[in-house]
Amino acid sequence: MSVLLITLPIFLLIALGVVLRLTRTLTKESIQALNGFVFWVALPAVILISFWGIDWTDATTQRMLLLNTGFLAGFALLLGIAVRVLPVAGATRGALFTTILVGNTVYMGFPLGERALGEANFDLFLAAATPHLVIGVAFSILAIELFTLGSHSVKRYVKDFALNPLILALVAGIGLSLSGVSGTAVDLLKQTIGMLAATASPVALVTLGAFLTGAFHVKLLPFAMIAALGKLALLPWAIITAGTVVGVEPALLTASALAAAMPTAVTSFVIAQKYRANPELVAAALFVSTLASVATIPLLLVNL
Repeated sequence: MSVLLITLPIFLLIALGVVLRLTRTLTKESIQALNGFVFWVALPAVILISFWGIDWTDATTQRMLLLNTGFLAGFALLLGIAVRVLPVAGATRGALFTTILVGNTVYMGFPLGERALGEANFDLFLAAATPHLVIGVAFSILAIELFTLGSHSVKRYVKDFALNPLILALVAGIGLSLSGVSGTAVDLLKQTIGMLAATASPVALVTLGAFLTGAFHVKLLPFAMIAALGKLALLPWAIITAGTVVGVEPALLTASALAAAMPTAVTSFVIAQKYRANPELVAAALFVSTLASVATIPLLLVNL
């Protein structure tokens, strides 16, 4: 029931976007403007305020970071090799890569992680989710550079990654947490950022629904289902297998597997739209994987 209560509002917001597009309340220009707001303002606010509240000096938190960074980086490299040999267009390769690798660890993962693991272990989930954000964004941009844009410029890749607002927000959040800064002005700043963060999910999902209108074609279903299978089954299985082999503690393994089991992120759609990496396919994969996660996530939790 908790998963249903989390996913149902997501689909209602997507449906609202469809209605707004059908009634022409949202135009193509307004959709692009909303995407810009989400990418440059709202999503960074979510990330900054979330990671500001974590104790990054804790030994268990650091262990979770190292383990999940290693697991996810290894998976990303193998995924890149697999996608590279597929007989499809470069944009499709980039879209498949980002939809399988980048999970909805913020919008859906944060509330689900808190409910499933409890407040005492929620920091474990946040630590496990951090590499999914950093490596997901980093490798997605790299994959798009190589597969879609055909670029092999290290300088351009580093620039795109370093100036990515999501990465900048993450670095800022960790830095502010480590600094221990506090006071009335800081509390006011947190409240302001929190208000911005609250707009991220609804705006992004409404925009997605508007984009899906006329863009979700039956011909995209095979690729969307492949992406959903990779995101909801292959990635969690790889994390669980690797964690079991190296002897990760049950609580840490559960948090790691749950972070990996999130469906494709709205962030993937925003990135694909920005870099023109087959956003239609990404949107279809996002829809299919989110719908399927209503069944796959409870199944995962029951068997961990």
